[in-house]
Amino acid sequence: MDKGYERELVYRFRDIPKDEVRQEIRIAEFLAADRGKRLAFVIALRNLQDLDRKRRSYERRFCGLFMDGQYDDELAFLGGSLADRFFDELEWRDIIARLPLPARRLDEFAKAEAERFEDVPHGVWQLQNLMELRRRIKRRYIEWDREHSEKSYLRARSTLTAALRKHGGKRRG
Repeated sequence: MDKGYERELVYRFRDIPKDEVRQEIRIAEFLAADRGKRLAFVIALRNLQDLDRKRRSYERRFCGLFMDGQYDDELAFLGGSLADRFFDELEWRDIIARLPLPARRLDEFAKAEAERFEDVPHGVWQLQNLMELRRRIKRRYIEWDREHSEKSYLRARSTLTAALRKHGGKRRG
């Protein structure tokens, strides 16, 4: 494909990484084989438009959810200086030590699962990432619990969430 076509596509789809644009161009060249540069350009253009449309759809559905504060509890410990995070962690351990055993175990499972959870694309947590992480934590807690009940999980989660809210409020004010 012409460098001009490639530059046009890279410029036109600035929100998509250049490597992805170039990869789509190479795929289009392979699909068009020897039928012309213009056909390869059109194939690449359509594929990139589809990718861009999907990306915008995901952003509209999932990224907007974080702006209204709905998931503040799950994202409470992101950000801040290293020293602040260290002292917050010490304070959090002290708070956790006073909670009932189910809430302490849930906190332990949540930390372990979060550390094991694979990297999220572009470092942006989306709703499906949080839902999957929450599902894994819940499954692990229910396996540990003697009752194996969702009711027990929800009680431990509400205790832990209340402690997290209280801890977050102490830190801010």
